[in-house]
Amino acid sequence: MLDLLALAGYAVLALLGFGFVIAIHELGHFVFAKWAGVKVERFSIGFPPSALGLPLTVRPLWRRQVGETEYVIDWIPFGGYVKMLGQEDIPSGQEAVRDPRSYESQRAPWKALILLGGVLFNLVSSYLILLGLVAWGMPVFHPVVGDVEPTVVDERGLRVESPASKLGLARGDRILAIDGERVRSFDDVMTSVVFAGGRPLTVTVERAGQLLTLPAPGAPEVMPVFDGRFGRPSLGIAFPWSNRVVLALDAPPDGLRRFDRVLAVAGEDVRHRLGQDIQDRLLRHFARPVTLTIEREGRLQELTLVYAGDDTAFDTRAGLPVYIADLPAGSPAAAAGLRIGDWVTAVDGVPVSGLQHCLALVRAGLDARGRVAVEVQRAGQRATIEVPARDTYGVLRIGIVPRSLTRGLLEVLPPALDGGPSALARLGLQAGDAIVGWQPAERTVTVHWVRPQAALVLPLGLDAASWRAANHQRDPGLINRLLGQHPDPPLPSLLSGTRVLRIEPAQVVLAPLAGEPRAVDRQRLGPAGAELQVGDWIADARLGPEGAVLIVARGAGELRSGVLDPPPLGTTIVFEREELPYQAHDWWDRLDLVNDTAYNLVVKTVLLIPRLFRSPEQGGVDPNKALTGPIGIFRELKARAELMGFDSYLKLIALIGLNLFVVNLLPIPITDGGQLLILGLETALRRPLPRRIKDALLYAGAAFVIALFIYICGLDILRWLGLA
Repeated sequence: MLDLLALAGYAVLALLGFGFVIAIHELGHFVFAKWAGVKVERFSIGFPPSALGLPLTVRPLWRRQVGETEYVIDWIPFGGYVKMLGQEDIPSGQEAVRDPRSYESQRAPWKALILLGGVLFNLVSSYLILLGLVAWGMPVFHPVVGDVEPTVVDERGLRVESPASKLGLARGDRILAIDGERVRSFDDVMTSVVFAGGRPLTVTVERAGQLLTLPAPGAPEVMPVFDGRFGRPSLGIAFPWSNRVVLALDAPPDGLRRFDRVLAVAGEDVRHRLGQDIQDRLLRHFARPVTLTIEREGRLQELTLVYAGDDTAFDTRAGLPVYIADLPAGSPAAAAGLRIGDWVTAVDGVPVSGLQHCLALVRAGLDARGRVAVEVQRAGQRATIEVPARDTYGVLRIGIVPRSLTRGLLEVLPPALDGGPSALARLGLQAGDAIVGWQPAERTVTVHWVRPQAALVLPLGLDAASWRAANHQRDPGLINRLLGQHPDPPLPSLLSGTRVLRIEPAQVVLAPLAGEPRAVDRQRLGPAGAELQVGDWIADARLGPEGAVLIVARGAGELRSGVLDPPPLGTTIVFEREELPYQAHDWWDRLDLVNDTAYNLVVKTVLLIPRLFRSPEQGGVDPNKALTGPIGIFRELKARAELMGFDSYLKLIALIGLNLFVVNLLPIPITDGGQLLILGLETALRRPLPRRIKDALLYAGAAFVIALFIYICGLDILRWLGLA
C-alpha cells in the first residue's frame, strides 16, 4: 500500500513539473497581453479532449472566473493556451474582432511581445532555476567512463569494434574535452559525439593524474559509429554508476535497502569508486557473507549479507553448465590454449556451479594473483590451463565470453555450491540429456529436455565471422513493424529447440515446441542439412571451435518437462547512474556551466534538426529513437523525482523549459514562431495577409502539429511497451 502511495506521489510530482513549465509559458503570454491592455478571456493549463478530435464534451477539472478572465485546468495536461479577444490559433471562419482591446487591434511591436512572452518566460525561469541549482551544486552525470564496450551494434545490426576500443579509453577515464571543446557532464559527451558523427574526433582524458589526447599522434583516425540500439553516433562507453544502491532484491527486513550508499566492502574503502568497481569487489565474495559499511539517512552502519550478484544469479542457483561461447583473437585465454566450446568445470581448483560463480572465481583469482587456473572439459577430456590477466580497458581480464547452457547437450552437470546435487539434477536431468526448451517466467523457468540415444555435432559450414553475421536480426524499421512486417529471425532462433518434422529436396520442415512448423532452406543448413533425420531434435545452434555447429539429439524418447524454482542465494545488489553535484572551481566556472547547459539545449537542439534527415554514414540521428514526447517526458520526470532527488527533478524542469523555448520558436504557423513569421510578413507588406491564406496556413500548421503530436506520443507508448 505504501509503495502504491509513493508511486502515486511521484506521478503527481511529475504532473506538477510538467504543468509548471506549461503554466510559466502561458503566464508569459498572459502578462504581456495584460500589459498591452488586451482582454484575456481564458487562461488554461491543459486542453479539453475535443482539442485532439476526441468526440467528448466534458467539464474541465477546475474552472474559476476572476474578473474578465476564466482560469481553467483541463483534462489533457500536455499543453495550454491563453485565449485573447480577437486572437485565433485555429481559424473559426468568423471575422476577427476589432474591439480596441482585442489582440488584432494591437500594433505590431505589442503583438510580437505578446507572442514572445511565453518563450521569454520559459527562458528566464529555466535560467534562474539553473542558477539556483549551480549555487547549491548543479547535479550532473560526471563525464567518467563507466565501462568500455568492445563492440557496438551498427545500423545494419552487426557488431563492429567500438570507437572507444580503438581510441584506447579505459574505465575511470575522466573525459575533459572532445575536439577541443570542454565537456562537464556525460550528457555533454554524448552531444559532442553526435555532432562529431561523420568525421574523426579527438578525446582529451585525465587518467591517473595524467592528461592524454586520444588517438595518440600517428595513430589511425577514429570516427563515432552509428549505434543502432540508440539511433545516434556513439563511442561505445557506458555511464558511470555511483555507490548508491537502487535495487536490493531478496534482502531481509533488517538488511540492505534501496538508496543505501556502500562506503566499504569487507573493510576496503570504496566511497570514491565507481559502482562498476564496487560490483567487482563484491563479486569476490559471491555467495558468501560479506560485511558492508553503508550510509543510511546520514548515519553509518555495518551490515553482513550474502551477496547474490547483480541479476539474482539464476544460473548458479539452478546449476547450469558454463561454456566458452566466444574468444576474441589475441586474448590471453586464446594464447594460453582455451578454445570456443570448452566447458569450464573449475577455477583455481573450485568446482564451478554456474556463470555468476565462474565470473566470481575468475575475478577473485585475478585480483589476488593476476592469473587463474581454468579447468576445462574438451571432447570428454579434462585439462587445467593457467591463464594470465591483461589490463583491458582499465580492468584485469582474461578475454573469454562465457555463457550458461540453456539449450543443448548437458555434457557436464555442475554441483551445487555446497557440493550436493544442483537444482537441475534434482529436477531429474542427467549428463547426456539435451535441453530443447527454456521458458522463463517471473522467478521460475520451465525446462523441456529429452534423453537421446546419440548426440551429434553437425557443422553448418559457417566460420566465426559468417556465423556472427547470421546471428543478427536487422531492424525492419518502426513503420514496417507497425504494419506487421518482420524479417526472418536469426539462424539460432530459427533452429534451436525444434524437431525435424520432414525433409524435402529443397528444405527442412521444423516443428518448434510452440507455434506453427517452419521451413528452412537446406542451403542455410550447409553440410548439416544432409545429415539430419526425421525425428531429430535440434537442441542448439552455436559457435564451435571450428565454426558454427548444430547440437542434435537423435533417437530421443519422450519430451520431459519440469519447473526450476531454486531459492535465492542472498541479496542481489544493483547500482545505477546518478547525477552528482558538479565540482566547480569558482563562481565563473559555475556561471559557465549554466551558460553551456542553456547553449547546448537551445542552440544545439536547433543544429540537431538537420541530422534527423541524414543517413547514419553522414552522422545522422534516427528520429524514431531520438524524439521524445510528453509521455516520455512525464516518465522521465517521475524517474528523476523517484530515483535521483529533487535537485535532478528541478534540473529536468529547467531543461524542459529550454526545450519548450526552442520548439515554440520553430516557424510552424500554429506555434509562437510561426505567428511571429506571419506578423513579420504582414509588417513587411504593410497590410494583413488575405484571410484565406492566413486560415490555410493556420490549418496546415494545426494539422502538422497534431500529426507530429500523435506520432511522438505513439513513439513514447511503443517505448513504454518495449516495442520501439
